[in-house]
Order: sequence, then C-alpha cells, then structure tokens
Amino acid sequence: MQAPGLWRIYDSSGIFIRLEEAPLETPLIDPTDIALLAFGAFRLIRLGKALLESGVKAAARVELSQATINLLRGRLKVGLSARSLKMTESAARHML
Repeated sequence: MQAPGLWRIYDSSGIFIRLEEAPLETPLIDPTDIALLAFGAFRLIRLGKALLESGVKAAARVELSQATINLLRGRLKVGLSARSLKMTESAARHML
C-alpha cells in the first residue's frame, strides 16, 4: 500500500530507482505559471500589434470615406440652396 503524495520511480527496464514525495507547501510561483504568463503576454502583444495595424488601415479608410463625403456634400450644396428648397410654413416651424 502506498500513501498519497508518494511516487515510486522506475527506470525503463522496470527496476526501482527511488521513492519521491510531494512537497508539503506549494511554491509561490510555479514554473508552469511563469510559462502561462509568458504565453499570455505574447498573445497580448500580438493582439495589440494586430489591432494597431487594423486601426491604421481603418483610419485610412475613414479618411477616404470622409473625403468622398465632403465631395458629395459640396455637390449637394449647390443643388440644395435655400432658394431651390420649397417648404411649407408648418414644416419650417417643425425644423426650427
């Protein structure tokens, strides 16, 4: 019978080598935790880089879209002058 937290270590040919015991206290920082933190930091850096690159592309698209909108506004202002628009008094009061 073997107690929990004890391991019998055997070599590849099945010969008993030693008996290992689990530590009484868990370490403050486990090597597995360090590896997981490093992996998480790496993923955050990659995500930040991808977001930055997509943000630059989106900003360029917004600038192009804004230029197109300004062009359209300029052309529409000519056709939508105050003299060419005809509104009833009730619609004008509502617009105020």
